[in-house]
Amino acid sequence: MFNAQNRIRQLMAERGWTIYRLAQESGLSQTTISNIFKRNNQPSLPTVNAICDACCKFRVQSSTCTGNEPHSHGDLAPPSRVRGPR
Repeated sequence: MFNAQNRIRQLMAERGWTIYRLAQESGLSQTTISNIFKRNNQPSLPTVNAICDACCKFRVQSSTCTGNEPHSHGDLAPPSRVRGPR
């Protein structure tokens, strides 16, 4: 079974983010993030999406997002649709 809290902690650790930083990057309140851990709450889908968006945004800014990661919101078209100059 997937454990959202563990995955969010892992993403935060990979980036060196605190709860405060994740809240800033995701646009969520610190209380929302804290409650995921302190109250053992499973985050809602909109909360998960905000966290995923924040993590991918960080990847793009760090130049490590390829556009193929889950929840990636890169603006790269699939290779079959990319056309070069004619």
